[in-house]
Amino acid sequence: MPPFRAYSLPIAVRQTAATAANAVPWAMLLPSTARRAIVMRRLIANVMFDGTAAASQSAYQLKRFRSTTPSGGTALTPIPHNLLDKGATGVSNASVVTASFLDTGLTVAGIAVDGPIMSLGGARQVSSTAFYDIAFETLETGASGRALTIDPGDGLCLALGVVAVVGDGIQGWVSWDEAIV
Repeated sequence: MPPFRAYSLPIAVRQTAATAANAVPWAMLLPSTARRAIVMRRLIANVMFDGTAAASQSAYQLKRFRSTTPSGGTALTPIPHNLLDKGATGVSNASVVTASFLDTGLTVAGIAVDGPIMSLGGARQVSSTAFYDIAFETLETGASGRALTIDPGDGLCLALGVVAVVGDGIQGWVSWDEAIV
């Protein structure tokens, strides 16, 4: 097995205002200058609700995108799984240079977004939660254990599948490997 670098990135979004469907509250981008693709390994997410109960459901859709970097929001820093991968800036070979979140939606003008890879939803009942543990290498049937790969210049985002209301939220993390060449 070749050596690799592994990283995680947190997901923590709580909607503080009604936000239009297709808004992007969380995104990570592999820069076009990266020397290699990254291989997504796992997504752990807890979709929750703490607003006023409604007979409806929230939906966050995981999508791939390309073309440009979403802007605005709060920057996130990838966390190396092994301290030997950590350099002076915290990530020795930064595989994700741009990652950010903003509950009311990042600025995404000019990005090309693919259809949803998956949708994560939860009931809008006070204190409800829906837990997701997704191992990407098991998602593709007939792919012999191949995981979701993000090429340089592409990224992953969470987009709202429906209009979000105050109290919708998602917390968790996503992890990936970066092969050393």
